[in-house]
Amino acid sequence: ERRLYLRDEQGRIVSGFRAVLVLWARIPEYRWLSRVFSWAPLRALDRECEVWFNGDCPVCSREIGAYARAARRRDLPLRFHDSMRVERPLAAYGLRREHLERRLYLRDGHGRIVSGFRGVVVLWSRIPEYRWLSRVFSWTPLRAVCESLYDHVVAPGLAYWGRIRQHGART
Repeated sequence: ERRLYLRDEQGRIVSGFRAVLVLWARIPEYRWLSRVFSWAPLRALDRECEVWFNGDCPVCSREIGAYARAARRRDLPLRFHDSMRVERPLAAYGLRREHLERRLYLRDGHGRIVSGFRGVVVLWSRIPEYRWLSRVFSWTPLRAVCESLYDHVVAPGLAYWGRIRQHGART
């Protein structure tokens, strides 16, 4: 198999289209191609990202566990936090526990917060095994429907289930 392999700015070996983008970025006459074809989530992959999730929700814990394992296997700059077990998570952003109970929150390398289904899509874009999902669900009409379902059906239902399980465990 013939593939192009290059070292990127951080010294990591990249291949395929990512290597082509790195190559174009180094050649002044082709730099414009690098800007046109580079996808925004791919440019941010090298920065550390933090994800907060509701660990009391069994579905959330299972999904985040799969993402965390994939990130560990590839040594990706992703950190995962169970927001139900962390003292005052994201308080600097004005978020309280009830916010964190109902949505996934992601803080990128620039300190920006993305939440809900949009946060899931950004998380997928950072993990190679899930990147195809990010591309599919980034299509605007589909993303709008999924965001609405996440906000009004999925997240409230899972948060409620987590509260019931937590309450049942205490009695």
